[in-house]
Amino acid sequence: MGIFSGEIYRSLRGPEKEEKTDYNVVEYVDKDEKWKQAAERSIEVERLDDIIGLFGSFDENIRLVEQHLQVNVTNRETQIRITGDLEQVAKAAKVVEGLLGLVKRGETVDKQRVMYLIMLVSDGEEAKIDELGSDVICVTAKGRPVKPKTLGQKQYVQ
Repeated sequence: MGIFSGEIYRSLRGPEKEEKTDYNVVEYVDKDEKWKQAAERSIEVERLDDIIGLFGSFDENIRLVEQHLQVNVTNRETQIRITGDLEQVAKAAKVVEGLLGLVKRGETVDKQRVMYLIMLVSDGEEAKIDELGSDVICVTAKGRPVKPKTLGQKQYVQ
């Protein structure tokens, strides 16, 4: 037993459940005194700059993920923690990892990219996230690469 968001909880991971998993599932008592399940996933990030690019100004990018997937996302130094319903935490983790991949490739993360990744993950097409931003169509006179922003644009160019 312990404290989870100010409430009583018990961990469902016991010695008999020591499977290799990225999620920590707990049961807790809500304000109606009913046992509920919640999941927690931690993502370790190598560079603090990646977290800054991911969260955006005033944490606007992460707020979109929280609002659309009904999860809570927090960070402590280089660790991002996602809590909520198991299915939603899994989706949010895929979105966050996809956004981190874009940030690591030097892409800017904005509202459009966040919403597009949420849509891809919700539709079960998270495997296509890696295809985003990988092709350079041309380079502008100022040296900036021109890339398709969506899979539809990428398909049209090909």
